[in-house]
Amino acid sequence: MNEETFNIGQHTADLIITLQGDSLPRLFNAAASGMFAAKIGIDIQDEYNGFVLSQEKKENINISVDGYDWESLLVNFLNELIYLSDINHEIYTNFDFKKLEPNKLESSAQKIFVSDFALVIKGATYHELKIKKLNDYYKTTIIFDI
Repeated sequence: MNEETFNIGQHTADLIITLQGDSLPRLFNAAASGMFAAKIGIDIQDEYNGFVLSQEKKENINISVDGYDWESLLVNFLNELIYLSDINHEIYTNFDFKKLEPNKLESSAQKIFVSDFALVIKGATYHELKIKKLNDYYKTTIIFDI
């Protein structure tokens, strides 16, 4: 089973994304995909290849974050992506996780230039965040401040 999903919901000043993946890398990828889908204003789940926003040559970026458990690593990963996205006017896709451990994440990702964002996301939060392993998949819900 190679799958990952995300569902986007809104709550007052928050964005809520429910995530599922058959592995931790797929769960982390679903989190980034869902966040960027909301940020660029795509309301349905789709493949990023279906909505490339730039015809420029695609370049990669390296991402490295630390944490003390899976939840802190996910929050730090998403907040680093928000920061990089905001300052560089980019979204990131095709994550290749070189290292994914509870205290360290190293990945490369493809950069896609974006001229404008539909939604300003201030940050990922720890509110009610718990990554659960259920049989053959991982699941969580993450709340973002918008």
